[in-house]
Amino acid sequence: MTDEEYERIKQREKEHLRKMKALREKARRLQRTKDTERAASESVARAQALLNENDRHRRLLRRRRFRRPRSSRPRPRRSPA
Repeated sequence: MTDEEYERIKQREKEHLRKMKALREKARRLQRTKDTERAASESVARAQALLNENDRHRRLLRRRRFRRPRSSRPRPRRSPA
């Protein structure tokens, strides 16, 4: 193998390694993007679940506020003052 052949092979190998490095970096960026999107999606889902739970509690409170008490004996009537 001549020096020229060796240098040509060496340059091709360097170029190949540069491309591999660029691909690895691109894969890392893609994974970070996917992780960020997943985290945002989970955050939105948790927020929606909390809002739904809050609405459910508000409905329960409203229902209880406007219901008559559940006592078995009738309420005493107030005498006119």
